Amino acid sequence: MKLFNYFPFFIILISLFVFTIIPQNKIDNKIDQNTKKNDFITSVKLSLNKAQLKPSNLVLKKYENELEFNIDSSKVVFSTQKDPSWQVSSLQEILKTAKIKNKPIKFINLSIQHPYATFQNN
Repeated sequence: MKLFNYFPFFIILISLFVFTIIPQNKIDNKIDQNTKKNDFITSVKLSLNKAQLKPSNLVLKKYENELEFNIDSSKVVFSTQKDPSWQVSSLQEILKTAKIKNKPIKFINLSIQHPYATFQNN
């Protein structure tokens, strides 16, 4: 009989634990993910600035893990899962090669396993 008297107390205690601890972990996880995305964008901007490239129209596609922006008349896509300095270095190499061949680049995708660039048809 005494155990039955404490039963509502245990139910209330357990429900408080479940409703306060678990949602807080989910909130912390979302904040941590947003911080990682903001750190990625900051490091991309710094790397592009060091490379003397001026991006415009930065758009973060959260669900695709991609950062999309324009440089001159070229559309560029970076992956948020890869090292930003590596991607900027690859972007510099592609733009340098395009200048040597004197061909305008339309699209550069560095977000996938095998990056590629598409030249504009004249």
